Amino acid sequence: MKYLGAIVLMSMICSICAAAPSGLPSFVIPDCLGVNIHFMGTETRQVNQIASGGFRFIRMDFSWVHIEKKKGEYDFKPYDELVDSLAARGIRPLFILDYANPLYDNDMAPHTDEGRAAFVAFAKAGVIHFKGRGVLWELWNEPNGGFWRPQANVEDYVKLAKLVYPAIKQADPDCLLLAPALAGWDYGYIENAFKLGLLNYTDAVSLHAYGAPKPDDAAIYYSKIRSLIRKYAPTGREYPIISGEWGYSCFSKGISAERQGEYIIRSFLTNIMSGCRLSIWYDWHDDGPNPDENEHHFGTVDLNYNEKPAYIAMRTLSTELNGYAFSKRLWVDADDDYLALFGKDGDYRMAVWTTGEPHTVSVPLDVASADIVSLTGERKHVDVKNGKLNVNLSGAVQYIEPAEKSRRWALESAWDVTAETAQESDGTVAKVSSKISGIDAKGEISVSADGLKSSKAKVVILPLKAEKTETSSSYVWDGKPDARVQVTLSVEGMDQPLVRIVELDTSACPRIDVLPPAGRDLLIAVHRASGPSSPRLKGELILGNVNGLRLDKDSAPFELGPGQDNITLHLKTTQLPASIFSFTCRLVDDKGNNIVRIPTRRYALVETFADGRSGDNIQKYRIDLDGDPKVPGDAKLTYVTAPSGAPAGVCAKLDYSFGAGWRFVRVSQAARIPIADKPRWVKVWVKGDGGTGSARLRLDDSGNQTFQPDLGVLNFTDWRCLEADMTGANCGHWGGKNDGKMSYPISWNTLFLLDNTGGREQKGTIYLGPVMLCYD
Repeated sequence: MKYLGAIVLMSMICSICAAAPSGLPSFVIPDCLGVNIHFMGTETRQVNQIASGGFRFIRMDFSWVHIEKKKGEYDFKPYDELVDSLAARGIRPLFILDYANPLYDNDMAPHTDEGRAAFVAFAKAGVIHFKGRGVLWELWNEPNGGFWRPQANVEDYVKLAKLVYPAIKQADPDCLLLAPALAGWDYGYIENAFKLGLLNYTDAVSLHAYGAPKPDDAAIYYSKIRSLIRKYAPTGREYPIISGEWGYSCFSKGISAERQGEYIIRSFLTNIMSGCRLSIWYDWHDDGPNPDENEHHFGTVDLNYNEKPAYIAMRTLSTELNGYAFSKRLWVDADDDYLALFGKDGDYRMAVWTTGEPHTVSVPLDVASADIVSLTGERKHVDVKNGKLNVNLSGAVQYIEPAEKSRRWALESAWDVTAETAQESDGTVAKVSSKISGIDAKGEISVSADGLKSSKAKVVILPLKAEKTETSSSYVWDGKPDARVQVTLSVEGMDQPLVRIVELDTSACPRIDVLPPAGRDLLIAVHRASGPSSPRLKGELILGNVNGLRLDKDSAPFELGPGQDNITLHLKTTQLPASIFSFTCRLVDDKGNNIVRIPTRRYALVETFADGRSGDNIQKYRIDLDGDPKVPGDAKLTYVTAPSGAPAGVCAKLDYSFGAGWRFVRVSQAARIPIADKPRWVKVWVKGDGGTGSARLRLDDSGNQTFQPDLGVLNFTDWRCLEADMTGANCGHWGGKNDGKMSYPISWNTLFLLDNTGGREQKGTIYLGPVMLCYD
């Protein structure tokens, strides 16, 4: 009988395996959520606990060295056991095709024809063996870091992808390959990979958003990667984004276990709201007992598999939103507040939290009562009063479950609103499109925004029909990057209108960019969206309310021909600009229409790097080599005659060299220099060297917290004006409260920081010009 039982069990497993889904998971909770593991074999206890927590994917090394111990022979038994065990609990694997094998290429990453051919054969054998068993495949792990030995090499990685992709597609046309499993916000590496053709040899782009100061900031990262995908993708192809690994450690110098519980859910929800089709948390369990070791405490359970707050929070998420898909983010008064609406079969629930200070918000709701469920599953029943549900927001996600179906929330889900600008013969217009589908509603829409000539435009929403309704009004942009439109939907029979705050796509608007001055020249760039059919744009730049400048003229004509996207205007001054100056400016087209109007803004010139003698070392700044002291490095800062295209005749030259590893150089003042008031941006003239290094700066606030804004990757060789956010938002921070909220006054910690992103060995020379702060 025991043999019969074994046969029945094996038949069950085989039927589960045969029925395994392929491709990306359904985009609902928890199907699209998973966790990294570090084990093979059956491991029934661990697999059961992973399943009970709500994880539906695991990510695991598909280790070449453990599978091919003799050339051409592959042992998949431990992985067979793992896949069978996972399938019995409805969990799918994402296997990472990695790492080196001592049988080839001296145990380094594949870089010879023999090594690459052997790796391709191993990958193809694995895909054939697990065909039809629901496996997703990923090419390597973090090849831009230390996992590609002896050091990261984007050319060799893409060469491998070009061989692996067609081979495994021939073995199983339905298999999916993910790449490049990028570590951190390494825009330089991934753009170089795209330039080399990686997007022709992957089905999805896999990312690891380590470096996001808080989970919600990763939305910015994904947006930037998507812009790079659009730039380099083959015509007609789309690439989903996968968050293949990401987590926060709760070691002694990191976040608390409770905060880790908040972050796992906010990571998953941020990924889902950003369109990441699969999200994998790192890690399943803690890897060691040392409280001071970062790598030991990423787990959702501890070394003894006791549940940490992160595990409990995940179980709550997978229970409360089981089968629900993301619908809309509803806007309230503060950008820090998140009201994420999820739907399933006409039923709606909401996940709510804030990245700001805890406070109460009133959530419109048209039912008598609702349950509010805490991050860890505690439930309380609350009455809705006067159509509002009061909720105390904090960094811990809560779930709102109406006691009955909400027509209001169904309408919110069905209502899509977009807003964009366009250039027409009589100037700029803002076009707002509104669409309601699948619901019976009748009412009217009003639109308002700063800069609209007509503050409101009303239209009627027809019942039962999914028709798009558009309004259009003349618009003058004020130059702020976060321009928004408020759209109000008043529905018959509903006490309170629906209000949607949508970002206005201002990409069609001409843009005014005030650059750090060049000697006695005030530099202002005029940009506009360009394309093959872009018409000529002609007009005048006009300044007003000028202080701190003595201009020859307060206006300058400009003309942008077809296909020309920018022009830099030089407004002459009779003497060098004051250290602080201000003015208003506007663009007027050749028909007299105001098309951009910037209110008074203040600018502070911090440094010119033009006040020394060519060849001299720059003594007023300290050159600090930072990072791992075991990694070799060198740097030197001197005055030089500026290369062609510079904003001034003399500039700073920064020569640097880094060994492989964590190393960077900081250009710092001898003492902390205070910064007046609350600057919004910093702008720096830089001539890059075409490398992969990243430029940053550092600020200290009055609460002993350090912020590190990002200026960008120096993968260019001309002079460019780089810009960074000075508000402390969306950048790395540490020390003090370590909460990402900047306490004023602030001061300079590092005027310029050059980082060898990805720890790659490199050397080169960059040039630095004037540095300027910009205030609202």
